[in-house]
Amino acid sequence: MLVLTYRLSASKPTRSPPVLLHRVKLDLGKHEGQLNVSQLPFVFTWTPRDLFISRRGTKLEVFRIQLFNESTNDGRRSDQSVLGPMKKTLLPDSAALRDVYFVPLSDDHNGASIVVVGSEMQLKVVLEPGLPDETSKPKKRRTYARTLAPPIGAILQAEDVGGWIQAKGISVPQRGSMGNLDMRKELFDPVDDCDG
Repeated sequence: MLVLTYRLSASKPTRSPPVLLHRVKLDLGKHEGQLNVSQLPFVFTWTPRDLFISRRGTKLEVFRIQLFNESTNDGRRSDQSVLGPMKKTLLPDSAALRDVYFVPLSDDHNGASIVVVGSEMQLKVVLEPGLPDETSKPKKRRTYARTLAPPIGAILQAEDVGGWIQAKGISVPQRGSMGNLDMRKELFDPVDDCDG
């Protein structure tokens, strides 16, 4: 996954290219089977300073990624790090098949958070037969959704998370040239660029 933070021009946001402020590339591992875009195994939430990525599973697995480079006390920039909660939080077994949302209630790293396990849906596709005199027309497909389990949520206090530490098993490859936008090649000239 590649997380990029850009600053738009204050005076000409559509004419000036944005400036790349921060870039983090991380490897979240391999996933079995096909990835369905409408049902990704991750949910993204953010605050003004951080991006939170939570993964489906029976344990709360959430990663915190800084959106900006933050300087340390001695003036050096902090390294690209992916943080996770120190304490483990168990979730219902059905959370392995449901979206898990991690929503911080404030931009304070030691504040409370809400964890929501989304609803469990079952989709059923039904083929409706055509009319007896319309044998050449294809059958109509209808999809029905049924809620098997409603969403559930809990508030986690700072003590429940236990603080944020370096996430284990997540590799952060070294910086590369990814994320740089190409400059505009030439300006539009109505006399030369239009046939007339």
